[in-house]
Amino acid sequence: AIAKTKIAAKQTVDVTNTAPVIKWVEKVESSSTSQVIKPTAEAISSITQLSNLNANEQYMYICTTKSFNSETAIYSLENCSLKDPTTLDYSGDTKYYYSKEYMGYNKANSKFFVVRSNSDISVFQVTGATKTTSTQTTNGITYATNVYNLSCITLTETELETDKSDKGLYQGTDDYGTTYYYRGNVKNNNVYFAGFYWQIVRINGDGSIRLMYNGTEKNATSTKQSINNRTYQFNSNYNDPAYVGYMYGNPDGTTFDEVHTNTTSSTIKTAIDSWYKTNIVDKGYSSYVSNAVGFCGDRTLTGGDGISTSAYSYFRAYGRNLNQTAQFTCPEPSRDLYTTIDSSIGNKALTYPVGLVTYDELVFAGMDRNHVNKLAWVYSTEQYWTMTPSFFNVNNGHAFGLVQHNAGRLSTWGIDSGLDVRPVINLKSDVKITEGIGTANDPFIVETN
Repeated sequence: AIAKTKIAAKQTVDVTNTAPVIKWVEKVESSSTSQVIKPTAEAISSITQLSNLNANEQYMYICTTKSFNSETAIYSLENCSLKDPTTLDYSGDTKYYYSKEYMGYNKANSKFFVVRSNSDISVFQVTGATKTTSTQTTNGITYATNVYNLSCITLTETELETDKSDKGLYQGTDDYGTTYYYRGNVKNNNVYFAGFYWQIVRINGDGSIRLMYNGTEKNATSTKQSINNRTYQFNSNYNDPAYVGYMYGNPDGTTFDEVHTNTTSSTIKTAIDSWYKTNIVDKGYSSYVSNAVGFCGDRTLTGGDGISTSAYSYFRAYGRNLNQTAQFTCPEPSRDLYTTIDSSIGNKALTYPVGLVTYDELVFAGMDRNHVNKLAWVYSTEQYWTMTPSFFNVNNGHAFGLVQHNAGRLSTWGIDSGLDVRPVINLKSDVKITEGIGTANDPFIVETN
């Protein structure tokens, strides 16, 4: 009771910044080389699939002004235009930069498009360039290319100082009552259960304990924190708004309810269910896992209709991500709170009580989209999936979900990509801890006699 009172008395966290709050300075790394491949002018004018491109897309997107934000660790490039980098004078006072640039292909309309950025946590100063010609084949389409071979200096970030005060347990509200969640660079939320290591995400409102998978060995990092190795797609289908769902309905439906009803398991749900049955059910550990608590895959809309493949659809967490807000409560629990039939609320569509972490839980844990943070306890050097939808992109015909990015921030990712998977379960509130203090080397051990 005393601990709860102290937690409740804490100041409300600022989810518009990371926990811990980090200050950054620029870091110049050693010289390197890189390559950018663009279609030739002749290919753009003669190949139907390239017809959406301007003839100048044979060149690179080069910028002459850079700035660095010490709060976010992100570079911004300005005064940008399409230039042939082999014609530039690198000996003068003008500096030339680029971030990333490559060709994408939209299977929905059979058109190529250019992916580029003028902001990132790393950018490249170009110090020299040569050009060769070649060919490239994408989706069975072969076209002539300009291959720009670049001499570069990589500009990135390094930590200057950190305010580590924002860490520990904080209080919020979920669909079951008052929840207590871990935020910041905490070290005492480690658990050993069922032969695996886990990390405590939070104590749910009903007293159950939400755990995220953390590997088969202590102090696991990178892909070892996942049940796979960067191979699991969220959904192998991607070209319809339906496929943002952990479960989904009829992609050809004409109403939102038809498209987003919970009849078909996503690719990732099928994989997680199989893992759970093999490692928890078949090994006799399911009696320690709560069937009452759910996992929110929020499909409420903030833009679009959630049906059409010819227009954008934005799901509500997309807006929360842009506006840097978060919530534990599920806006439409009867549809989007994935629960088993034993739960008193939710959609009762799950076979097994297992899911994924949500975007909102990562934000409350200390991450966001605008800042770099590699010190929050949820950070991993590998991208891993949340179960939170983001948007449907009509330009490339892809559905996107929200992920933890290895750069140290939250990002959106095409759902047919292969990323890491870290299952989430909820231990019953009456499980017994036999030993341990919660550190990675001495985790809490759950009694399973």
